[in-house]
Order: sequence, then structure tokens, then C-alpha cells
Amino acid sequence: MPCSRAAFDDAHALSVLRREARVAPVNDKAGKPVGIDEHIGRRPVFAAGNVRSGGDIQMLQYTRKRPRQGFALLIHHDDAAREFAYEETDGASLKAAREGGWAVVSMQRDGRRIFDETRARIGNGRG
Repeated sequence: MPCSRAAFDDAHALSVLRREARVAPVNDKAGKPVGIDEHIGRRPVFAAGNVRSGGDIQMLQYTRKRPRQGFALLIHHDDAAREFAYEETDGASLKAAREGGWAVVSMQRDGRRIFDETRARIGNGRG
């Protein structure tokens, strides 16, 4: 995705701001922490990601690293009865969660604590 950034240039008689064209980081894998830093300028105190393609691993690692550990949450979509279940073929996100000490919510195991049975029977709870 193209974006621009202003740069101050005082090399000539007039000081000006110049727009520099550049490509924005891809919002996946290693590009997520870069995008976070560009938007908020610091490590987040909380980040949540999904088990799917390993695309949230670096974001959650970045959130969890010192000097101040943030809270990293990984959602494991493993309940085909109540939602679309999908798994990573290599299990990279769950492995990274174990190694990094992230909180993992299993939609199958923990879902009853999240969605009560009344809502499950009537759908999404909106109607």
C-alpha cells in the first residue's frame, strides 16, 4: 500500500517539507510491529491475534518483550460447531504461544465461558 511521509529539507534558501513516496509495511508477520510503531510510536500494552497463518506471531512477540511486558492473547479458532474452525498446518502460532507465555483462548474449550448457551441457541445474540 503506498503512503507518504514528510521530510524537512533546509538545504536550499527556503525550508520546505518534501513528501517522500514509499511503500507502507505489509500488515502481516514482521510488518505488523513496524505498522504498530508507526501508528502509536511504542510497544502496545495489549495485543490479540489469531491462529491461522502465523501472521500475528511477530506482533505478539513484540508486545510481550521487555523492558515492559505487554499482554499477548492468541485466539485459537478450533470449534467448527459454533464458528469456522481453522488450524495452521505447522502449529507455529500455538508453539510460539507456549514458548512466549501468551494467553491462549480456545473457542472449543473456553467458548462456553465466552458465549452462554442461550446465545448459542438463538444465534449471535442480536435478535
